[in-house]
Amino acid sequence: MTRKRKRDMRLPMPAGTVLLLLCLALGALAGSLLFRGSLPQAQDLTAQLDRQASAGRLALFFTLFWDSLRYLVPLFLCAYFRFGAFAVPLLFAAKGFSLARTATAFLASYGLRGYGAFWLAYCINGFFVLLCLLALGSRVIALCCGQRSVPRGHHSFLRIHPGPAYYECALVCLALCLLCSLVGCILTPLFSTAALAMIT
Repeated sequence: MTRKRKRDMRLPMPAGTVLLLLCLALGALAGSLLFRGSLPQAQDLTAQLDRQASAGRLALFFTLFWDSLRYLVPLFLCAYFRFGAFAVPLLFAAKGFSLARTATAFLASYGLRGYGAFWLAYCINGFFVLLCLLALGSRVIALCCGQRSVPRGHHSFLRIHPGPAYYECALVCLALCLLCSLVGCILTPLFSTAALAMIT
């Protein structure tokens, strides 16, 4: 008696991108509304900007690169696991939550000037990292949903091996994050100094 083949649950990449943007937005909404009493205080925000403005280039490069890798590496690994279809939206929601909490802290402490300082100090470099996450994340979602059509078995957590296109996308994203970190370690001190000038 043959096992009935499961229906293919593959999600097209455009639909996956929309899903991830929705999760990012929901995380940002939660970050701006929840735990407002535990937001960073004004002195903590200015101290963080001051550290960025005075940090050494090498230390700042590794800081910026780590900020991208801590989301990019788990996202890359999710393609090999069935639960990746649930973990990827959570990663994007966490990213949105983190960004929104920082933006809300600046807005609550300094008003619109603080919001402008947040965008200047954090979001120019973060924008390109987010593009990488979306490009890779949509492919991961498609792979994870495709795994639902593969029968279970021994060592089933590695049932699908992503094709060359997936690894090429991951390498391009990694190279772009490296480039953004390299440019960011030069420009971030300038942007952080300008952001400090806006709020002090």
